[in-house]
Amino acid sequence: MTKIVDIINNQLVVDKQKLEFELEKLINNNTMDTEKRVEKSIETLIKINEVSNAYVTLSSYITTNKQE
Repeated sequence: MTKIVDIINNQLVVDKQKLEFELEKLINNNTMDTEKRVEKSIETLIKINEVSNAYVTLSSYITTNKQE
C-alpha cells in the first residue's frame, strides 16, 4: 500500500472517531432542545455513514489492487 493510501485510511479513521465523539456529546447534551438534539444527531449520523462508506470503498480499492 502506498503512503498516500495509508494517509487517507488514517484520516478516515480519525474523522469517524471525531464524529462518533460529537454524536455522543450531542446525545448526552441536556442543555439543548430535544428537537435540535435529534436534528443534529441525525446530521452527524449521516456524516458518520459517509465516512464509513468511504472507508469501505477504500478497503475495496486496496483489496482489488492487491489482487492485480
